[in-house]
Amino acid sequence: MSFMDTVTECRIEVNGISLCYFEWGAEYRDKGLTLLFTHANGFHARIWDPVVRGLKGNHIIAVDLRGHGRSEETPLDHWNVFGEDLCSLITRLDLERIIGIGHSMGGHALTEAAARHENRFEQLILIDPAIIAPDLYHEPLSSEETRSQERNYIRQQNGRGTSIAPRR
Repeated sequence: MSFMDTVTECRIEVNGISLCYFEWGAEYRDKGLTLLFTHANGFHARIWDPVVRGLKGNHIIAVDLRGHGRSEETPLDHWNVFGEDLCSLITRLDLERIIGIGHSMGGHALTEAAARHENRFEQLILIDPAIIAPDLYHEPLSSEETRSQERNYIRQQNGRGTSIAPRR
């Protein structure tokens, strides 16, 4: 049996919804680091399979974030909920010594979780993370004023040599 065949599909209740996650190498959980993978908007946890394939010998969790993959779909008022969901998952699973690996929205969610659970994270590996002005995360996603503020913030950051892509 290959390492990829050892995957377990799991469900956990967090913040009133059911999240799906996939776990490999559960036998390594207490022997080292946990690699926690989060995906970009519009994707799902199994997008990480080609990466996970090369990480045999590690405890690995890849999460289907709220509204993605096999996780429950719910109305979304703000992006902070993705970080809140991860915080609950981390607490419920009692994960420690985490290396968070996240792409775009998943990078944002891991940043939120690491800020709240600093003692549980060893490091973050963020790929094109969706990081904008902190106050904008609390605005409704459909607000034209929010999008205008976001564009202005991005222009300011780009002027400082920071590469932040606008939300499409």
